[in-house]
Amino acid sequence: MVKTVSDLCEHYLSRKILAPITAKNYLKIVARFERLATPVIARIDEDVCLDWRKRILEEASVETYNSYLRCLRALFSYGVERRLVSYNPFKYIELTPNHHRRPKGVSAEGYEAAIRFLESPNSLAPNWFWLLLVKFMAYTGVRARQVVTLQWRDLDFDGLVIQLRVAGSKTRREWEIPMPSSLVEPLRDLFERSRMNGLREVRPEDQVFNVTLFYKRYKGNSMSIAQINGFYRRLSDAIGHKISSRRLRHALATNLANVGNPDLFAIQELLGHTDIRTTRRYVKTDVERIRRLLKQAGIGA
Repeated sequence: MVKTVSDLCEHYLSRKILAPITAKNYLKIVARFERLATPVIARIDEDVCLDWRKRILEEASVETYNSYLRCLRALFSYGVERRLVSYNPFKYIELTPNHHRRPKGVSAEGYEAAIRFLESPNSLAPNWFWLLLVKFMAYTGVRARQVVTLQWRDLDFDGLVIQLRVAGSKTRREWEIPMPSSLVEPLRDLFERSRMNGLREVRPEDQVFNVTLFYKRYKGNSMSIAQINGFYRRLSDAIGHKISSRRLRHALATNLANVGNPDLFAIQELLGHTDIRTTRRYVKTDVERIRRLLKQAGIGA
């Protein structure tokens, strides 16, 4: 019998086919709601929801709150549909207006500082591994979850193509992107190092980037998103510039979207956006371009 929000969530997850990271997010959101509000569904009313909203917005961003609310709405809509609960207390709780700011990237100065630092033998170990990872993410725009799901069978060295897996996609699809030619030899070298450190032949399903093979301070048998994020935090502290997988992705998108007459559809495909409006956010407003257009039209000349 469903009595708590956790009960409802477990029921939902047992019947829905979700990506592991999505299911994990649902559990995290529910746990936070139960901690800040109440676990008992019978006690949840509009006042409880409004108090929860107030407390979440004191601790987190508007984007986070809206994401949490959508999740809880979906859970209770499912509960009503399945007759597990009698009502959806989140149905009339409003989303908070979100002012879209231009995504923040890594400055050219920050990227160069990161590369110089990682080329030093006394930087973060294993520095050669992290150097390749930073360049790979900077040149391809892949997310951290796509890095940890990337397997050796996904790399086509003959066709210079990388296949990005469904497991690492936010949009539950797979697609292909170009393999940067400057990374072909470093990736082949990574393959040989993986074979020697793994003490066996590298299997097609093995991770491409697995820091645990090269530095025993990293626990486990495979690299995790947490290890990538931890590396970028340490790197940011070391170079005095903010750098992360997300910022590298944003920097690539911004650079591509503002060179000459950009092919936004090609950039959309590279980044895996399902909506061209998401890609469009990376295009900076070029005042001089607008000025020339007005002049050509004889407006305010």
